[in-house]
Amino acid sequence: MDVNQLKVCDLSGYAQRSLQANPFLAETVALWVSKPINEQAVDDLWQHFLMVWQLNATLGKEVTNPSNSTELAKLLRVWRNAVLITMAERSIRGQANLNETTQAVSFLANRAVQIALDHSSAAIKTDYGVPLDASGQPQDLMVVGMGKLGAYELNVSSDIDLILLYREQGVSSGDAYGQGKLAVSEYFAKLIKMVLPLIEAVTADGFVFRVDLRLRPHGDAGPIAVSLNYLEDYLVIEGRAWERFAWMKSRLIASTKFATEDARQADAKSLAAIVNPFVFRRYLDYSAIAALRDLHGLIQKEQNQRQAKRPDGFDVKLGRGGIREIEFIVQLMQIIRAGRDASLREKSTLSALDRLERAKVLSTIDANDLRESYRLLRDVEHAIQWREDQQTHWLARDNEVQVAQVAGFLGISSSQLWVAIDKTRKRVTELFDLLLAQPKHTPMLDEETEDNSLAIVEPSITTEFETQFYAGTRFGRASDSTQTQAKALIERAKSMLAPLILDAPTTMRRLLDLFEKLIGRPGYLALLMQFPKALERLCKLLAHSSWAAQFITRYPIVIDELIADNSDISTDWAQLGETLFEQLSHADLERQLDLLREFHHGQSLRLMMLEVEGLLSVETLADELSALADLVINQTLRCLEPTDPPFAVIAYGKLGGKELGYASDLDIVFLYNDDNPDAQDRYAKLARKLIQWLTVPTGAGELFEVDLRLRPDGDSGLLVSSVNAFHKYQLEKAWLWEHQALTRARFCAGNAQVGALFETVRHDILVVPRDARKTQDEISQMRTKVKLGHPNRSELFDLKHDQGGMVDIEFAMQCLVLIHANRLPQMTDNIGNVALLKLAALCHLIDPILADECAVIYRDMRRQQYLLRLNGQQEARVDNALWLIRRQKIAQLWQQVFSGMG
Repeated sequence: MDVNQLKVCDLSGYAQRSLQANPFLAETVALWVSKPINEQAVDDLWQHFLMVWQLNATLGKEVTNPSNSTELAKLLRVWRNAVLITMAERSIRGQANLNETTQAVSFLANRAVQIALDHSSAAIKTDYGVPLDASGQPQDLMVVGMGKLGAYELNVSSDIDLILLYREQGVSSGDAYGQGKLAVSEYFAKLIKMVLPLIEAVTADGFVFRVDLRLRPHGDAGPIAVSLNYLEDYLVIEGRAWERFAWMKSRLIASTKFATEDARQADAKSLAAIVNPFVFRRYLDYSAIAALRDLHGLIQKEQNQRQAKRPDGFDVKLGRGGIREIEFIVQLMQIIRAGRDASLREKSTLSALDRLERAKVLSTIDANDLRESYRLLRDVEHAIQWREDQQTHWLARDNEVQVAQVAGFLGISSSQLWVAIDKTRKRVTELFDLLLAQPKHTPMLDEETEDNSLAIVEPSITTEFETQFYAGTRFGRASDSTQTQAKALIERAKSMLAPLILDAPTTMRRLLDLFEKLIGRPGYLALLMQFPKALERLCKLLAHSSWAAQFITRYPIVIDELIADNSDISTDWAQLGETLFEQLSHADLERQLDLLREFHHGQSLRLMMLEVEGLLSVETLADELSALADLVINQTLRCLEPTDPPFAVIAYGKLGGKELGYASDLDIVFLYNDDNPDAQDRYAKLARKLIQWLTVPTGAGELFEVDLRLRPDGDSGLLVSSVNAFHKYQLEKAWLWEHQALTRARFCAGNAQVGALFETVRHDILVVPRDARKTQDEISQMRTKVKLGHPNRSELFDLKHDQGGMVDIEFAMQCLVLIHANRLPQMTDNIGNVALLKLAALCHLIDPILADECAVIYRDMRRQQYLLRLNGQQEARVDNALWLIRRQKIAQLWQQVFSGMG
């Protein structure tokens, strides 16, 4: 094949030179250019060159002979050139996307390192035997690929960053005569000196990869290979913030294969157990923002110096709006959250963007912008490097030839290239600055001030609690920098919308109580310093209620929710459920329990914030909290039984009526539909597991309290019932009050078919003909018992239990359902008391004007009860005189239902 028939020759001097030096490369490229270059193709190309070399008798069967390192080095380089030129040609033709290119180069690096390691290991084994651990078992040299290699994202003329590890110190087994035993550290040092020239030495055929070992512990000053214990000690004691970002993309890529497969897997697990706790913290790690900002600042300072010397151009990797800033955005969001959410521990930038979007950490618009920007800039980077096989990222505006060739790789004109780049840079810079912008007028943790222990400015108000704060008596255990940051946050809060809120001593006390809890977790202070809007929302919540203040102080992890934009009140619970389940599927049991609690707490705070902002009514809030509880129960069941067995959770009470509050108990009943003789035991066991998951306290706090007393036969009954047994019980044994409870029951989680069977049973029971007078009498007697069970000896009116209160409306509606559902089956719909009042009026069961009035009163009572309980009142009691007229309206409703129209 004529070399000039390949388009790459018009755009790449490197390709042209390589093809001219090895003419048969053109035939190879022509043979492979129409095929995707995946991992198998990279390996097949290696086998292809082995065969060609053997046929030409250039290398022959001695390819694996230790004496032929020179020939092996040549073969590796020609193979490497074939892969890269094929990829370049496929890219120009539009046949390969970014993923194929970066993965192909990464597969090439994996295989090249392993080939060189195999070759060198065979040679050193002859003289020194195999390396042994302290117990005399063979051990491996483990090669860890870092950065882009670890993430399968290598560019086409990339360094490969490697870290070399072994299990533990020991000695080698020696040669066949028992001689030549070496300490393992010395053994591996010799081995590496044999491996590196095969990969990085520049010959007439070029090189395979440049190798960088400086990311190892202590850099150039440290041993070339270190034990796992050495690595752990280093990361725990001396590991720096930038190394967390580096190790996030680490991956074992090769080993000497001296050890058994089981031993290799154990070594890999040991390495993960060291690295994961170092990289990912079990809390939201906003302190990483400052560390990444500092790292970016150093990079940008060096880049600005280079840019000053070459002002007319753009570094696509390190320049503003370049590849590195996209990577920083993604990695920062991962490192902040992936300690809690293991599903975000994705090494690939593009895959991580997908996961961040699914987890609602990034909006779809921002995620799409970053994906498109990353693909464009990486394609430009590859085109720049394909030209001369040089590791450069610079695109010069005044170099028309370079720009035209780079644009040619992308199939666009030079002017189109610059328009696309400038647009991309602008968008990436905006997103990066939004995330990492330095807060204004805020001292950094390491900023030098004349007085690092007192307030930044003179306090605008002084309370007993604030005096204690500024004196340091409440925060004495905190470092000076942390105290400085906390004080700066309080002063900032006073200067926002928040001043009127903070003028109240109660709110200030709540804020200081929270900061006292946060003093040991400076990451949360860093979050509030970074996001002023979150601080403002926090102050509003603290002012809103004592319950909110206690909730946030008890579960400070929820502060993360204050960052998000709360303008959209709609909630895609189905999507949130799938995201939660994905997180759960990546976690162990302990972490699963914590994730459920953290998710529930976070979503509860999000809903509270919407309510505080006036975006949710009390009714809508209760609907959303009920939907949240349904979701948590469903996802818990999916974890316990992924096969969706015929088992369902039935909600009663507040959950059943979708009137759940922030700390409401869950009244639930368990049903199944399975004829297997072991079904009762199986589903009782599942129910007990579910209850344990929902109720057990963990380090992340509590989830729900569960009440099972509404099941058939109450506390003396079976934990779970078959649908048929439940139906039979409701028909033959249930008390009328149990049918009252059934009016507010609904399927909330589990198998949908069993849920449908329950809804059928519920309907059948509610439409049973009943004697009206007897039903009224029994419900009236039950109402009296409820009143006696909640005595009110105060002069105040109990909104819920006193006559003329909420229970009167609820019992009245239940009475109408049970009496009239036989001829008005629409009354069985579980639509809530307000809707039932209107439906009863439409059905001429109560006066329509009175129904509307009582609906308004019921809403007012629920809202007032909600506010009182949020501020610490267990009994919702109010001034009787203010509610007298409204009580009289409810009394009229009761009269109509029990002795009038109803």
